[in-house]
Amino acid sequence: REQDNAINAGLDYGYTLLLSMFAREVVVSGCMTQFGLKHANQFNQFNFASDIMEPFRPLVDKIIFENRNQPFPKIKRELFTLFSDTFLYNGKEMYLTNIVSDYTKKVVKALNNEGKGVPEFRI
Repeated sequence: REQDNAINAGLDYGYTLLLSMFAREVVVSGCMTQFGLKHANQFNQFNFASDIMEPFRPLVDKIIFENRNQPFPKIKRELFTLFSDTFLYNGKEMYLTNIVSDYTKKVVKALNNEGKGVPEFRI
């Protein structure tokens, strides 16, 4: 984690892309990003977004693994396929931004006892 190399830079960058998607949706859902379920670091302003993005980390991990021998600029370009590729979610092919939006809404509903529970995201 502390090593300065293209793989760690790619993981950090990819997770930041995911975090930004989730943080936006958390705010849109009317929640505060600071209060987390598992993440509780007082210096992390995005604890809740960090919690709910966890099931999606393997999407970044896969891209990094497939490009592990590439320089960081190439890895960075490949990470942007997160926005252009579609993924199977609830039996439908959807863009990740739409999945993140739906998933976040369902998590918030579950936390407010309005939903059926926390949804699954399987890769």
